[in-house]
Amino acid sequence: MFKMPQALKVGCRTRREMPYEQRRWEMVKKWAKDNGFELVEQDGERQRYRCRMGWTMPAAFLELNREGSRMILEAWIRADRFLVMNLLMRQEPEINLDRGGLVAAMPRMLMRNRINSLLEKLKQPRIV
Repeated sequence: MFKMPQALKVGCRTRREMPYEQRRWEMVKKWAKDNGFELVEQDGERQRYRCRMGWTMPAAFLELNREGSRMILEAWIRADRFLVMNLLMRQEPEINLDRGGLVAAMPRMLMRNRINSLLEKLKQPRIV
């Protein structure tokens, strides 16, 4: 039976968890501003940023969430014309940034490089 690689599964996000520190939260906000991410949603202890990579590429998102003493960072790419087929299969039109496969390969690579620069600042493992 064929098993779909994790990077090709839609409805999943690249996720990192780390201890919450106010300075990390501030680092993410500054990094987002410096790297073309705009704050599009804020709800209590959650902030969502969007980065538009041009009209030929899908938008990328970064979400920062505080859950107790943990800070959770999630990154993903939202559906574009190539991922819309996933809607027909009743799956969330999102894809993680991990390597693997040809689905949204270029936008994933570009955003993975950007997010990895943030993860380095936060002293967290890179996305591979």
